[in-house]
Amino acid sequence: MKKSLLDKIIVNLDGQRFLLRGRTCEPLVNLDDVKGNKWVIADFRGSPSFLMAVESPPRYAELMAHRQLQERGEVGQNDKIITHWKQRRGSTLTEIFLTSVPREAFTSFLDYAKADLSHHLIFPLNALLYDVLSRTPRKKTVAVLFDHDRHVDIVFGQAGRVIANTRISTHSSDPAEKGNNMAEALAEELRSMASTGRVRLEEIVYFNWLLAEDSGGGGGGGSGDGLTFGTGGDATMATWGPGMQGSEDDKTFSSTSLTGKSTGHSSQLANTLMAADWVRKLAETLDVKCNILKPQRFDLPDNRILVTSLPEVLSQLDHARAANPALELYQYSASRNIKWALLAFWLLIAGFLVAMLWWNRGSSRLETEVRALESKDIVVNAPPPLEESRVEAVNFNKKLANLLDMPSPRAVMVEINNSIRGECHFKTVLFEYDPAKIPIITLTGRIGGGFEVAKGNYHEFTNNLRGLGYRVLDEDLTTNVQQIDFMVKLMRDDTKPKSFVVLIQSEDGTTGKVRISNQAGAQELAKAGQAVGMDNEDAKPTLPYQMDSQEIKSVFGKVMEAKPAAPVNFIFYFKEGSTTLTDASKAQLPDILGVIVKRTAPNVKIVGHTDRAGSNDVNWKLALDRANIVRDLVVEIGVAKESIETTSHGEGNPLIKTADGVAEPKNRRVEITVQ
Repeated sequence: MKKSLLDKIIVNLDGQRFLLRGRTCEPLVNLDDVKGNKWVIADFRGSPSFLMAVESPPRYAELMAHRQLQERGEVGQNDKIITHWKQRRGSTLTEIFLTSVPREAFTSFLDYAKADLSHHLIFPLNALLYDVLSRTPRKKTVAVLFDHDRHVDIVFGQAGRVIANTRISTHSSDPAEKGNNMAEALAEELRSMASTGRVRLEEIVYFNWLLAEDSGGGGGGGSGDGLTFGTGGDATMATWGPGMQGSEDDKTFSSTSLTGKSTGHSSQLANTLMAADWVRKLAETLDVKCNILKPQRFDLPDNRILVTSLPEVLSQLDHARAANPALELYQYSASRNIKWALLAFWLLIAGFLVAMLWWNRGSSRLETEVRALESKDIVVNAPPPLEESRVEAVNFNKKLANLLDMPSPRAVMVEINNSIRGECHFKTVLFEYDPAKIPIITLTGRIGGGFEVAKGNYHEFTNNLRGLGYRVLDEDLTTNVQQIDFMVKLMRDDTKPKSFVVLIQSEDGTTGKVRISNQAGAQELAKAGQAVGMDNEDAKPTLPYQMDSQEIKSVFGKVMEAKPAAPVNFIFYFKEGSTTLTDASKAQLPDILGVIVKRTAPNVKIVGHTDRAGSNDVNWKLALDRANIVRDLVVEIGVAKESIETTSHGEGNPLIKTADGVAEPKNRRVEITVQ
């Protein structure tokens, strides 16, 4: 906590209440006398604290601890549990350090806060002890002692871990005897805590809250120059005798006065209280370091002196350790930080304005430069045209560059020669390059040695080329008994375009023609399996090349399989004037229904017809009845009724045209279309 927040600290301890204002202290009767934000340090009428291990995960530890303490009769049913520390030990065990406070004692402070609408933070006494412990170096075992009235409260452990806690009290009215008793009892207790926790005590941290009555050198219940313990109201006052005199070093402690000038005797008394010799004696007995937090002296009315190091503890206390509800803690944090939030907001606004000014200044400068340029006459001279001889040189260089980028004919010829088998003689070798620079090689020649030998050598020659990565685009063979004259057109398979169009054969065995064109040119596909590449939209489609059926299937197989089957049509014929199938149609019925049921998701359309015998109305109804008869047969084999469409054409759509009144067997029918 910042020093500026120490202006309103209320200490409600040992039955008395005081208000600390910076470096002054005064008794306080009512909390209503203090307006605005304040912090309250309270012992809640001596509410006990407990260190427990409960069989529960951390989120339910408070509930289980309260239940156990209630069963043992140590707390009331409505007491409020204030947790200072808890830690999981294993999957179901939690250690917890808490204070049990009577609910009415806790809510009374909240009621005071609501009365003046201020933020009122409440800290149990043990929250201070744990806060001091948590600020010690990690892994260092420390005993935190808080000395007040006739009691010393103890929290023993390490930062982030409480090992033990207790309170040692004395009923002795003699200060020297109290100090000796405390030193002896605490030494034994601290040894026991260290042994139980299997640790070694390294340091004692001591702070206090001691009220003493200055007897003026002769009052009270002691000797003429001494002081004795007595009680005033609910609190115990300490009067100290010569046996507890402080050292010369003790007199260097700073002191403050509410009433102004202090007497020499009271100064000696305050220095004696500040010395805490018995704590040093305790540290020497245990052979540990002694850290006495810096105390301050406050002169109170009625010749009383308060010596306390509580302000030193509070200077670093975090408001998050308060026992208030979470919403009140958030409100308090917001109220303390609102000025910094406003400062950040205004700094952001100021930065934004500065950025806008800088941007406007830059924009104005740029606009001025643009206007200056616009006012000038800018003349752009076109480059002079090239001379005709230079144009020819440029075009030649372009062609030469394209030629250098093309695959080497020498390498291709080496591969072709290595593939020759038997008596093979080439007549011509023609290299062509399409716009994508793909080489097309056309070979003509003859293979001798007799027809059978020549045929075998030719197939071995082309197979060798395929093995080297060539694709046969086209071939033409002329044979006789002695030799084979051939023409074969090849392309390197590794130059196959990534985007291409292929022409496939229709189901009826026919093949049409497809013209593929772009802005650079066109190619025509007329044979099944022919393809052209279209990788570059700025270049003419490649020359047609042949794709075999396996390659087409590997590329387009899934698309071809997904294509729906072609529709099929069936006709059922009926006897004259009835809904009875003819004998021939009855014989075909199982085969036709078998075709329908094999369709994955058939869509069936059924149309009923009649001949022209009879009236139109009667024929329309008869045709619909015939269609419904067939529909029922299709439903019986498992086709959903919703996927069947049934209509009647009556006599209006005859298969064989006749005059009215003529009975034609071919017109007495039902047509089925399955898709």
